[in-house]
Amino acid sequence: MLQLAQVRWVRGDRSSVRQLLREIDEVLPGRAKSPADVPRSPAELRHLPYLQTHLRLADIAQRLHLCSNTVASEVSAIYRKPGVSSRGQAVDRATVIGLLGP
Repeated sequence: MLQLAQVRWVRGDRSSVRQLLREIDEVLPGRAKSPADVPRSPAELRHLPYLQTHLRLADIAQRLHLCSNTVASEVSAIYRKPGVSSRGQAVDRATVIGLLGP
């Protein structure tokens, strides 16, 4: 359900995302809210898989045809939301919550 919500978020179908998140909350009633539960923006979801690679931020920017500052800003948001401070921690956390595959 979380993966479906992610796809619908990327496609801009916010009402379906809200409904899916309500259904997830019903299945997991004791689940605590945390910064990691904050939905990622489409830009953050685009950048997240690149954090699993050896690429520097400048290389990621080049591949995405973006400014290095834009990529740095998005990566900063990816770190901030789950409260991590490194690329490895961000990838680990994203994998745990289902944003990245194992």
